[in-house]
Amino acid sequence: MKNSAKSFYSLKVYKHMPTPAILNLMMCNRLMKIKPLVAKSPAMYKYSSRILGSTFTNYMLNQTFCKALTAGNTLEEAEKVAEVFRKQSTHHLNLDIAIILDYCAEGEIGSH
Repeated sequence: MKNSAKSFYSLKVYKHMPTPAILNLMMCNRLMKIKPLVAKSPAMYKYSSRILGSTFTNYMLNQTFCKALTAGNTLEEAEKVAEVFRKQSTHHLNLDIAIILDYCAEGEIGSH
């Protein structure tokens, strides 16, 4: 199969996603290419948390950038995402597309 055909078929694993989710991925991808925005993101996070509250700020990040960058906040969430891609990849397309998911746990040293 030619590279362009493989690329096209590999994108089909996203066909289960609703349009808003795909638009979110595209928006986040575009925004993350703006170097000044990325450089100022820690300060923007602190400002947003101070003005809007950390609960709302974290919720918005989880619904936008975190959905574009990670498979979830827990291993269980990541496994659910992996299972969706596995089903799309093998059962519907008869392709063996590797799944790479990002799982990140953050916390202060010594926290539980």
